[in-house]
Amino acid sequence: MLIRILFVAIFAICPTTVLLSCPFCAPEGESFLTEIQQADFVIFGKLQNPKRTDPANFAVGETELVLDTVVKSHEYLKNKASVLIPRYIPTDPDNKTKYLVFCKMYKGKVDAYRGEAVDFNSPIAKYLQDAMALQTKPIETRLKFYFSHLESPDWSVSADALREFAVADYKDVAKVAANFSPDQLLKWLRDPNTSSVRYGLYGMLLGHAGTWEKHGSALKKMLDDPKVREASGFDGLLAGFILLNKQSGMKYAKDLLYDTKNEYLLRYAVMRGLKFFQDYRQDIISRTEVVEVLTPLLDQEDLSDLVIEEFRRQEVWSLAGQIVQYFDKEGFDVPLIQRSIMRYALAAPGDCWPAVELLERMRSDVDSKEILDDIENILELEMKSSSIPSSE
Repeated sequence: MLIRILFVAIFAICPTTVLLSCPFCAPEGESFLTEIQQADFVIFGKLQNPKRTDPANFAVGETELVLDTVVKSHEYLKNKASVLIPRYIPTDPDNKTKYLVFCKMYKGKVDAYRGEAVDFNSPIAKYLQDAMALQTKPIETRLKFYFSHLESPDWSVSADALREFAVADYKDVAKVAANFSPDQLLKWLRDPNTSSVRYGLYGMLLGHAGTWEKHGSALKKMLDDPKVREASGFDGLLAGFILLNKQSGMKYAKDLLYDTKNEYLLRYAVMRGLKFFQDYRQDIISRTEVVEVLTPLLDQEDLSDLVIEEFRRQEVWSLAGQIVQYFDKEGFDVPLIQRSIMRYALAAPGDCWPAVELLERMRSDVDSKEILDDIENILELEMKSSSIPSSE
């Protein structure tokens, strides 16, 4: 039940405006480049000579960082071969670790506010220097650089490259994706060591870079794999499949959606794959087509509330008469579905009579009115948050 509630919450907080960030990526914090821009200086090297200066406090002390590379320079670093970090940091006795350290100057003193431990031979410093050198280059050039590092054997590099894709605008990714190697993408997807977190991005990129004739069957084979169907990223793989061949991809999607023997999570992943086209690629699958595909799912008790939320988000008011009927329908008259119907009715325009009649009925009952008022307040907060201008 908790998983279902979380999924509903995700659908519920989606604003009606189209999001631009790269879909099917799983961002995990800010990229190193963003953090470098916020730091006064960034250094890379080996820790040595840790000293504790307060026996009562383990962290109080100092540790020397021998400079290997200055990633971002500062006047403070001039003629320095090492920097004294004002805290006690236990060092690696096997000498297999180096640190990427982000620092600010505060009242003339070093504030080393973040440290990233990496392998002793990590190329992270060189990678970041190269990334910084490309900051003024076109986004296509920068994404090509990050693509070349997506499967770096060094985890700190590969994770950061993925974060850069996660924050990139889809339109920029789509523009450059045709230049990526589809065979390389397919190789990564087939590699058992590739994290399933990356399946969605790689699948989508393959849809842009590959061809149906050369890559369609391989991608379908992966979609058919039971292990892949249980993993994250199935939505992006499906989107890539549809990008390669809309007719075959849509048939595949509908076959999965309409077979209630398929697990809920699989059918939900298919919904997310179709949502990609609604948000980003209506030139391939129109809003009307998506609505037609999703409408039969109103009869699936475990997906009905999500479909109603999606129709609210898409402002599909033509189905109001059908949707409102589910409020009292046996098997659907549960709080999760009824609340989604109330949200839908509250968002509908004033001349949508099925919605108006339901709301009047709800307001005539004290208990129902209290629930409705709570939902209306949440909707108002949602509308306000989605209308706040971007800081960019």
